[in-house]
Amino acid sequence: MDYTSAGIDRLRLELGSAPRLSECERKYNELVDRLANCPQKGSSGDDFLKFAANNFPGTLSENGPDLLWECVESNTFDCDAAAFLILDAANKIGLNVKIVLVAKHIFVKAETLFIDPTVQLSFQISDNKFIPQLYPVIYAELSGLETIRAISIKVMADANDEVVSSKQPNIFSFILVNWLNYNRVDFVIKAYSDVIEKIPTYANAYMCRGNRFMFLGDFDSALKDYNEAIRQDPYYSEAYYNRFRVYHERPKKEIVKFGSNQKLNKEYYASAICDLELAIKFEKNAAGKAAMQSKLAELKHLSPLYSQ
Repeated sequence: MDYTSAGIDRLRLELGSAPRLSECERKYNELVDRLANCPQKGSSGDDFLKFAANNFPGTLSENGPDLLWECVESNTFDCDAAAFLILDAANKIGLNVKIVLVAKHIFVKAETLFIDPTVQLSFQISDNKFIPQLYPVIYAELSGLETIRAISIKVMADANDEVVSSKQPNIFSFILVNWLNYNRVDFVIKAYSDVIEKIPTYANAYMCRGNRFMFLGDFDSALKDYNEAIRQDPYYSEAYYNRFRVYHERPKKEIVKFGSNQKLNKEYYASAICDLELAIKFEKNAAGKAAMQSKLAELKHLSPLYSQ
């Protein structure tokens, strides 16, 4: 297995037999070499991460492209694409680094140091100023190709809305085009299931699969996945909000199917209020918190309708 296996494996998953694959592989390998072969890179994993944080051979952006091949062609990298490149460069020179999964973000870790690639900053693992405040739960630390491939599969599944709405399937992964039309949501669910099988602590994968079940109107399966996401990460605001959606939307559907059930409505209402309050408590984005507070006020205003 050559040193570029993580990134090259991901490019092959994304592009399949597309003609641009060989050129993307060449560009990616060149970027890896620029990091791995620099004389100032240091001799330890910690030294290398410090070097990589300040000398990344591309533009870093939290809003960079989703797919690795797009990152390579634009030379603009989001956190997971940057982490792949740093991991492969470290592996090439025999350094032990890992990818660290947290809620909706990825870090790279060495002996005592981890970095957030998109902001080009490094932090001591023993320094409790950063991750415990923003990301109190670490989902997994990955170094093997099979588990890292799960990140690639998840990114591809996450990109489905962009693929469907773009109406330009020729510029996207052939696998995405096959999975992600409106009639094949089951393929996306299978993709998330494969990710969960490889990384069973990955709370975000449970939540994303739950969203697909919600899209299909399968409230029971969605609720089960949101429950597991919250069990894996009790601070996960988005999982609480999506579980709130189950309790808020399900009574409307069940009244149509089974007739009015006031006791059930009250139970759902109480659960919806509780989850929305927890989502607000753990939400770190000010705009997101304000939007949910507005929704909570609206829901509480409706409480007489639920208690009749």
